[in-house]
Amino acid sequence: LSEWMTNLPMEVKRRPITNIAIPGSHDSFAFSSSLSTALPVANDASSTMVKAGKIPGVRTFIKRWAVTQNLTISKQLEAGIRYLDLRVSNPPSKHNPENLLRSAHSLYGAPLLEMIESVKEFLMKHPKEVVLIDMNHLYGFDDELDKIFFDMINDILGVLSISQLVPAPSNLRPISMYTLEKMQRYGQNVILIAPFRGESHPFTDVLWNTNHIRSPWPNSDKIPYIISFLNKLSEERRKDPNPNSLLVYQGVATVRGTDIALHPLSSLEKLLSRSMTKATCDWLSQRYSRDGINIVIADFVSSDYSKLVIDVNLR
Repeated sequence: LSEWMTNLPMEVKRRPITNIAIPGSHDSFAFSSSLSTALPVANDASSTMVKAGKIPGVRTFIKRWAVTQNLTISKQLEAGIRYLDLRVSNPPSKHNPENLLRSAHSLYGAPLLEMIESVKEFLMKHPKEVVLIDMNHLYGFDDELDKIFFDMINDILGVLSISQLVPAPSNLRPISMYTLEKMQRYGQNVILIAPFRGESHPFTDVLWNTNHIRSPWPNSDKIPYIISFLNKLSEERRKDPNPNSLLVYQGVATVRGTDIALHPLSSLEKLLSRSMTKATCDWLSQRYSRDGINIVIADFVSSDYSKLVIDVNLR
């Protein structure tokens, strides 16, 4: 699976990227060895959780409900994952003397550039694979937002080569023109997505924005409802043979406070995510290339999950 894009039939490679089924992971960085209980509760959490996190043992409890993956970024890429869902935090300076941007999911995770390095190392070994990096949530960017944001992109471009970034779609270059075949031909293997303000900025040509991707959130802990939600998305997408954006199917159950209160000794994986990912895999096994499946994300991904997504392209 480390070279599944490289080995796709040419007929699939020539489809618009919006019409290719791509396996992704939800909160890709939130694996156990990344999220830290040594640091304070992250600034994406509620003020109540931040205060509670100061009590001994609470951050360890939080971690059981914050971990969403078992595989590191490198292992996910090797297992076929090509869409990475990143929440990026600029922690308060008193907790961040090194001034590092970090991943965050209730707890602070690995520094952002460590994850970008993992992508770079993977692509050096597998240059014809294409990785989508979606930094869809930014926390702590309120002060001097533009400076922090632009410094972040510059730092990323200090790791990745600008020549390997897939140019952003435009009126003259609609997303329907983007195919794996063209990206592989031109040596472009990273799609970098991030929210930003305004129409003009130094990275207009290389940075994809929220207009280029849709990611409807089911926002439920009920698996039958989420599967129904995914079916409706697929039905809508089937009616649009030339969509103008990427589409993320979130096969993800969202834990409620009542779930945690009723099952305090459990975890996100045991209570919800293991069953939700299995249901998503069952749903994928019945999808066809005509069903409009694009990016699919899940918690606790595996090579078996990736293969089910990839196989949709061949049916």
